[in-house]
Amino acid sequence: MSVTFFPSQSPVVGYRFECHCGVVAAEFETYEGAHGFLSIYKDDPYQLDGCTDELCPMYPQIMNVYADAHHEGLNLNNENAADILRVLGLIEPGQDPALFKPEVQWVGELAASDFLGRVMVAQAISPESAEKIGHEKPGRGATMFEGGREAGYIQRTLSQLADVADWAAKHERTMCWG
Repeated sequence: MSVTFFPSQSPVVGYRFECHCGVVAAEFETYEGAHGFLSIYKDDPYQLDGCTDELCPMYPQIMNVYADAHHEGLNLNNENAADILRVLGLIEPGQDPALFKPEVQWVGELAASDFLGRVMVAQAISPESAEKIGHEKPGRGATMFEGGREAGYIQRTLSQLADVADWAAKHERTMCWG
C-alpha cells in the first residue's frame, strides 16, 4: 500500500485521442465531442491522419483527458508516509503505520502554503534521519519484508515535498494526500 502527496486536480480543458504509435489523432474541448468521435471510430476503425503504423486500427484508440497543468506528486509506502506525516505534525507519534486505523489521517488536504510551511518547519527542526534496517515479519502463510531506507531519507523526501507544495501554491491548488 502507499500514500501519494499531490496537488489537487486542475480543471479538465480537453480530450485527446492517440494511436498506439503516439500520433495525436484528434482533440476536443468537450466530452461530448470526444465521445462522438469515439463512437464513429469504433464502428469503422481506420488509419488516422499522420499514423504510419498499419496495425493501429486493430487496437482501440487511447483517450487522454488533459488539464491546464499537472504535477504527478510523490508516492511513498505506508511506513515512510506515516513517518513523513509525523514530522509534518499531521499524525501523532506512536500511531501504527502498518495498519489503516481511523485515527491515522491517511487522507487529507491543506492549503499549499500551510503544507509548505509545515515542510519548512520540519526541514528546520528535524535531525538527519538515521539509516533504517529492513527486517522480515513472519505472518500466517506469508512472510512480509519491511524494507529499510538509507540515512537522510526524511530530509530528501521533505525537499521533494517542498517542490510539490511550491508547485501547488504557484498553481493555486491545495495539497492532498491519500
